[in-house]
Amino acid sequence: MLKQVDGKWALVSKKTQRPLAYYRGEGKPSEEWVKKQESRIQMFKSMNEQQEFVSKAGAGEWGRPELTRKYIEDTPGQKVQRFKKYIKNI
Repeated sequence: MLKQVDGKWALVSKKTQRPLAYYRGEGKPSEEWVKKQESRIQMFKSMNEQQEFVSKAGAGEWGRPELTRKYIEDTPGQKVQRFKKYIKNI
């Protein structure tokens, strides 16, 4: 949603009313600018949701880097078991 915040035009969250992107030009921003910013915001939102899914689905209480490090250090048999457990949790 486009709104003026402290005298500046900004794209704000509909839910929280928090500014997500400020317009740096003169006057009111164009529809093209608004659409570009909304697209960028949706991309980051989607990336965040994917990261949360990976963290919850496969890594359990470990973070993703820790899971990768453990996998590299495992013996071949441990790798197979860890991978099967990971697939089962997805």
